[in-house]
Amino acid sequence: MEDKYLWLEEVEGVEALKWVEQKNEHTLKHLKSLNTFKGNTEKALEVFNDKDQLPGIFFVNDYVYNFWTDEKNNIGLLRRILIAKFVDKSQNKDKEWEVVIDFDQLSKAENKKWVYQGMSSSPDDKNGLIFMSDGGTDEYVTRELNLETLEFVEEGGFNFTPSKGWMDYLDDNRVICTHVVTEEDNNRSGYPRRVRIVKRGEHINNSNAIYEGDLSGAFCYPIVIDDNVFIADRASFYEGKLLSVKKQGIVELELPAKHEFYGLASEFSIVSINEDWHGFKSGDLIALKFDDFGTAIDSKLIYRLKEKESFERAEIAKDKVLLILDRDIRGNILEFIFDHESETWKCTELSFEIPLNVTSIVSDKDRSDYFFYSSSFNSPTALSYKDLSSVSSIQTDNSFFKHDDIIIKQEFAKSKDGTLIPYFIMHHKDVEYTGKNKTIIYGYGGFEISLKPNFANICGRLWLDKGHVYVVANIRGGGEYGPSWHQQALKHNRHKAYEDFFAVSEKLIEDEVTSAKHLGDWGGSNGGLLMGVCITQRPDLYSAVICAVPLLDMLRYHKLLAGASWIGEYGDPEIKEDYDYLASYSPYQNLKVGADFPKVFFKTSTKDDRVHPGHARKMVAKCQELGADVLYFENINGGHAGSSSNDEFAEDRAMAYSFFEEYL
Repeated sequence: MEDKYLWLEEVEGVEALKWVEQKNEHTLKHLKSLNTFKGNTEKALEVFNDKDQLPGIFFVNDYVYNFWTDEKNNIGLLRRILIAKFVDKSQNKDKEWEVVIDFDQLSKAENKKWVYQGMSSSPDDKNGLIFMSDGGTDEYVTRELNLETLEFVEEGGFNFTPSKGWMDYLDDNRVICTHVVTEEDNNRSGYPRRVRIVKRGEHINNSNAIYEGDLSGAFCYPIVIDDNVFIADRASFYEGKLLSVKKQGIVELELPAKHEFYGLASEFSIVSINEDWHGFKSGDLIALKFDDFGTAIDSKLIYRLKEKESFERAEIAKDKVLLILDRDIRGNILEFIFDHESETWKCTELSFEIPLNVTSIVSDKDRSDYFFYSSSFNSPTALSYKDLSSVSSIQTDNSFFKHDDIIIKQEFAKSKDGTLIPYFIMHHKDVEYTGKNKTIIYGYGGFEISLKPNFANICGRLWLDKGHVYVVANIRGGGEYGPSWHQQALKHNRHKAYEDFFAVSEKLIEDEVTSAKHLGDWGGSNGGLLMGVCITQRPDLYSAVICAVPLLDMLRYHKLLAGASWIGEYGDPEIKEDYDYLASYSPYQNLKVGADFPKVFFKTSTKDDRVHPGHARKMVAKCQELGADVLYFENINGGHAGSSSNDEFAEDRAMAYSFFEEYL
């Protein structure tokens, strides 16, 4: 059947942008007229601009670096402080931070909205590669910064034009990268497939391509660990090969296709596997040594998952493997050190006076100390420091809502196939279950990504403090219970993720937490696809829906931007069996509008170069053609995040919570 709205896939087409402008004007006028919008925006902006907010940090040599935003720094600062001063509570940290790059000033000077995307330092730590994008896209420019003078290296610097890809120093005068020089450098997912070595002063067009991935691949990228160079060539998000770059050539390492490589510790390669292999089980964290030909000559088990356990990734410190092990979706830290006498990996689990849910670790391969963040739904995020002898608290995030009054419960709903699906429900302690509570259920269910307990000031202040209920559904497709939890909802089993979400929604109604009249659901990206399925398969369950940066046309997703890299998750529409299955649930093709169709708010970004804005645009056009009264907003900036500065983030959250308050 002909798609009459294909013209909306022209991201910057004149007619398409005119259409977007009209929809934006209507939506903003409506949402800004709501009684809660102005107050919600101000409350959200206070949170984002908090001068005492917890910093997100990373190591570079003896410094802690941080990207910082507040009222005066709307786009943000890259700044640094000596580690010794950062961990010393007697120091006044506000006065000790040194500005590395002021992105507000840089954006103003160059008339672009430069959004910070990351940094990599040279082996001598004298220079750094700064990655930044115009408006928050995945396609970034690279500029070299002198870390001593804090000035960009103009002549002879590693400064590259926009490209999706990866880059790191090989040594002080060479970088290894995947970067688009010509269109032939791209694979069908839109990511560079050639790995190049570029010498200082050499034009990238004249650089040497040392490796070439397949056109049908998802992406490939270099990994540099001291003198060791690897290339990860991924056929999909979940399958690929790892190669070692040696003087005698490039050697493929003996590994199962479904693996993740984390780095080197005690001369071992640290890997997790998502399939049974050579006596190891899917989900195992293992250590391997290889000979010069890539054959595994030594292998040891580091950790095997038990029931209801999972981990997202391992971090490497000096001769140490760090693991956030989740038990029933609550994490703690395990340290593993190789014992040469017994030739085994010895485990130490950190113990705390007060139980913590560890959410992330900041480590470095050259350091034994590390930082970690801990959080829960009703306790503010805390940053702690672990050295060889002890754990010390550095800082705790401010709370902008009455978190001490919040009750958190983990419940389970039975899905269609009998599987028990966990979900967290949170609300103030005085909330009663009368079936009338305004309730938001959030879901994702894909790419082995876990939705774990995390403190959220915005949700607390704009939703929970008003006496409403918030629910997080840990449906299959995520990684909450290890690889099998994800694999149970892959490709032709995708419906199980949707059945799980419906089961949780029905349980909330059955328990009289809420009713369909007062239940709203929210999801973005793959979660936006979930929302699309909700409104096409079970519109009777929800009164209001936020569908953000979504995939919705599953018969064309592989042709749009990075879509082909997700074939391992959804299947390939070019294969008949996959096409037929995708066609059975693709929201764009299955859209019908009846009396029970909920109020839907579609959100996306013009500069989202990961999930094409055409998905949301076409769905809105079709909804309106069929008579549905939907809202649509497309931010020009923001990339896949949807926003790129504090004022944009604040307005985005205000729109969302004001929408739900109005329509639930």
